[in-house]
Amino acid sequence: MLPLLARSIRPRPSGRVLIGALVAATLAIHLLLAYVLDREFDHGVRAAEEAERSHQVRAALMDVLSVHRDVETGQRGYLLTGDPEFLQPYREARGVAEGTLRTLDGRLERGSPLASGVARLRELSRAKLDFADRTVALKAAGRPARARAAVASGRGKALMDAIRAQVAAMDRLERARLADRTAEEFRAHERTRTLSFLLLAGMAAMLTAAAVAIARAWDQRRRLHTRLRDAAARQQAILDSTTDAIISLNPSGSIESLNRAARAMFGYREDELLRRDVSVLFEIAPERGRAMSFADRLGLGEAGGGRTIDITGRRSDGAAVPTEVAVSPMALPSGVHAVAVVRDATERHRVDRLKREFISTVSHELRTPLTSIAGSLGLLAGGAAGPLPPRADRLVAIAHANSERLVRLVNDILDIEKIEAGEAQFDMRPVPLADLLGRTVEANGGYAQGFGVRLELAPVDDAAHVLGDPDRLTQVFTNLLSNAVKFSPAGGVVIVMASALDGCWRVSVSDQGPGIPEAFQPRLFDKFTQADGSDTRAKGGSGLGLSIVREIVARHGGRVSFDTAEGHGTTFHVDLPRADEPARPAASAAPLPRVLHVEDDVDMTRVVASALEGRAALTPAHSLRRARELVAAERFDLVILDIGLADGSGLDLLDACGRSAPVIVFTAQEAGAELAHRARVVLVKSRASIGRLVAAVDDALGLPKEAA
Repeated sequence: MLPLLARSIRPRPSGRVLIGALVAATLAIHLLLAYVLDREFDHGVRAAEEAERSHQVRAALMDVLSVHRDVETGQRGYLLTGDPEFLQPYREARGVAEGTLRTLDGRLERGSPLASGVARLRELSRAKLDFADRTVALKAAGRPARARAAVASGRGKALMDAIRAQVAAMDRLERARLADRTAEEFRAHERTRTLSFLLLAGMAAMLTAAAVAIARAWDQRRRLHTRLRDAAARQQAILDSTTDAIISLNPSGSIESLNRAARAMFGYREDELLRRDVSVLFEIAPERGRAMSFADRLGLGEAGGGRTIDITGRRSDGAAVPTEVAVSPMALPSGVHAVAVVRDATERHRVDRLKREFISTVSHELRTPLTSIAGSLGLLAGGAAGPLPPRADRLVAIAHANSERLVRLVNDILDIEKIEAGEAQFDMRPVPLADLLGRTVEANGGYAQGFGVRLELAPVDDAAHVLGDPDRLTQVFTNLLSNAVKFSPAGGVVIVMASALDGCWRVSVSDQGPGIPEAFQPRLFDKFTQADGSDTRAKGGSGLGLSIVREIVARHGGRVSFDTAEGHGTTFHVDLPRADEPARPAASAAPLPRVLHVEDDVDMTRVVASALEGRAALTPAHSLRRARELVAAERFDLVILDIGLADGSGLDLLDACGRSAPVIVFTAQEAGAELAHRARVVLVKSRASIGRLVAAVDDALGLPKEAA
């Protein structure tokens, strides 16, 4: 319901897209307008520079004309009066004439149309100056008549008029060019003004549209917020009305929210739990920094939510409460969150206990008379009371076979109940697979022959050893073999083989039977279940064999799986933890210190055992119950203790261990400060290396440093 509700109130993206497009367009117009204004500023600067340069060119032209006028004035004054004082301004003007031309030439831009005029003006200037210099020289040489004749020829006046005309023409050309440039700049200015107006108008329109879109978006946001608030209120009402506790966790494993049932179940107020680590509620807590490790440790995996598992909770007053927990992931932008659904299992445990007690009592009461009946019928069938008539013999044989079947059923019921109750004893030690499988196949050969089926054992590596109870493992493979034989056709072959996997050995039992119907596969390991069909029912059986197999293998830290195809047979796989082949201790070696390692992770016990090889004799205990038995029955020099165990908390064992031997806590959970006063050393697996653990063991056992 909630995903549908979330989809129904999801905001439409069109408004956000429109607002984003309008904002982007407005920014683009801003940038374009800034570019246009920058160009207009550059045009203005260039126009000012052009006007200034034109003014300087025209001023230089006037300077050229003025200098030549001064030359002519000085020349004529000297020729007319003979007064040498007129030669002073003449010489000054004569000295700067070429400089004014160079100044004019330097102020012209490259490629200017006035460049040719400057060249012509330079020619006229040189001619004019040469003419003035000759007349002045004639006068100074005492030949005034010839000087006057030269002046009277009109040559000087003509040159001066040509200079005036050239300067005037160049001035007109420069003014015309400046006028054209000014007109062009004015037209560009008009275009810029028009474009700026259009851009500003467009920007105003877009800002108006953006304001309208934002107003609509805010209105939609307000309506959406109202709907979300209403949905949240309905959701909270639904959650508070459930009898199951519902707790949400953030990626670091801290509690984000909880419903009323959770507060009632654990006895906390909401403000007492928010942002606290979920380990305050459960004995098996997630690793720091990853909420879904909660699901991993419960065996639910990343899929989560598909099944539940029993786990002990802790109320605020410290009381334990049995619960069923299902954990599901929530993939959010901030990481993978988790939702834990917790159900109080107190009543179910009570009913289960009553059921187990009833079944156990009935089974025990049935076992003695059934054994007597089966024994008596066996004696009769064997002729202990003399030969029986053929008809009576057949009836006794039928009664004997069915009484044995009832005995097996009672034994299976007792076994499964004892294993589930944690009362079954397991003698864990390295077991050679070749010997175990060989004896099991040989023992079931006669049973297989009765069905016309042959058993084959593929060669097994002599180095293949598993950690387990040989009797219980024999029971596992006997059940699998009998199951395979029953469903194999006459003349069929059941093949048993062992193969090495990463960290374990896999034993596979393959038959050539009809396979397992797909609809029945999810219930294959349930108690008292059998596949439907007349042929299957004709095979008989209690429906407990595979349940017993699963429970025993699980107590060994292993896994049962199967591959099947209808019409092509079935293969069951049993994966069991590897064990090193036991080495013969040296006769003269001194006894090693005895260390009890309480740890439910079989791989971890093997790693620690390898690290302590030659330093200590390690005895593993994979459950709290087994650890209690070992502590009560044997003496140890040191205990390495994990806290989060599958069947309880290692803290319950701490005081009992600490009275007889020092304790090193080696756990995945964050340990509180009070734990440091109850144990010799507290090490967190995620922070302490195996080398540090070995050093702590050496220190606790008083081993010499060179042994570390």
